[in-house]
Amino acid sequence: MVFMPEVGAAVVGGTITEVGRFALNQFGNRMRLRSANRLWAPLLTQHIDIVMSEFSNAPAAADPQVKLVRNIGVNHLISKGVAHAVAVTISFLAKEFRKYDCTSHGDKTIRHDLKDNLLLIGSPVTNKYSASVFRSLADSMDLGFEIKHDESTIQIVDTASGNVYEPHFDGDSGTDYALVIRAQISKVPPRWCLMLCGASMWGVEGAAEVVTSPRGLKRISRYLAPENNVAFLVRVAIINMGAQNPEILPLDKNRREYVRVLKPRATSAVLREARAAHP
Repeated sequence: MVFMPEVGAAVVGGTITEVGRFALNQFGNRMRLRSANRLWAPLLTQHIDIVMSEFSNAPAAADPQVKLVRNIGVNHLISKGVAHAVAVTISFLAKEFRKYDCTSHGDKTIRHDLKDNLLLIGSPVTNKYSASVFRSLADSMDLGFEIKHDESTIQIVDTASGNVYEPHFDGDSGTDYALVIRAQISKVPPRWCLMLCGASMWGVEGAAEVVTSPRGLKRISRYLAPENNVAFLVRVAIINMGAQNPEILPLDKNRREYVRVLKPRATSAVLREARAAHP
């Protein structure tokens, strides 16, 4: 067998090129996912329990939660938006991170002694488990948001600015909103939650699209350090009764603030007292 130097050089060169291309692709993927990694990193440390809103049309329409969700378009066991949000997040974790360990629960079947990280899908108004977590977070830190409701509408209220966000419809089109919170729910052991609180089912669907979109999270990436508790708003267009074009909404008119970094309530109280004493 005769060895031809030019052939050997070509093979080596081709191998180096392929290795270089692979390395560049890997680097590109890491850079593309950087913002998503920053959001999801605390939750990927252990098993994630997904808790979704679950509605039963029985036992009676007099149930205020059943009546409420019927009025905002939910008439199945879980809404289309919640089902979509679960599918999108699980597919994202499987595809992009390739290591995840999730268990999904309906709101009425959830155990209240869960010891894992949490992905909570659905408004605290319509999800009792999410409501308990939301109340606990509000007790421990200054969220800057409240969620209010009556029999027909869920409102997300920015208590810092006074702005109120609720669904608006014109026929089969309109606008919906969601509040996204990522926060630590215990330090020992360290546990985190990611809450997708939709004002209705299109909002929660849009929130799921945003938190699984590296491009969508790029604007707020610098706020997503793994140790930060954060909250932000998502706005979604409703077109032909479907969620379209979800985007992170600025919290102020000057379009400078998109994320609220949440501080422990005790710290916030001390700061408020200090500012009052020394205006």
